[in-house]
Amino acid sequence: LARSQIEKELTMLVSSMAPAAIPGNINTEAGSSKLTQVEQDRLAEASRIALKHSMLGLAEGCVRVVTKARNSSLRAKIWCEYTKAELMLRKDDKEVDKKTGMRLNPVQKRSLNIERRLECLKLLDRAMI
Repeated sequence: LARSQIEKELTMLVSSMAPAAIPGNINTEAGSSKLTQVEQDRLAEASRIALKHSMLGLAEGCVRVVTKARNSSLRAKIWCEYTKAELMLRKDDKEVDKKTGMRLNPVQKRSLNIERRLECLKLLDRAMI
């Protein structure tokens, strides 16, 4: 399938279950706690598929909705933790240090990248336990 078709179908599926998960939606709290466990599982699966096809905004929205929902299923929680870890890895590196306002040199970038990867491993480790 074409990427545009996947994006269209996935967005329609997610918007039918949880409109708050769609990026740019004004009402971010609508119905996130009223989802059934099956819907939460489907949203978690949708976040993984969105991540696979580089739809980071949709993946973040699905994770946000599932984590705010009450009585989440264990499967949805674990998939969301995996998605959070992958999202952390895919986010762009910082080019400028917030404290100094100066650009980072390659060694600093590499150390930040290693720190971020360690955080992702810790997140995955907690999800597996």
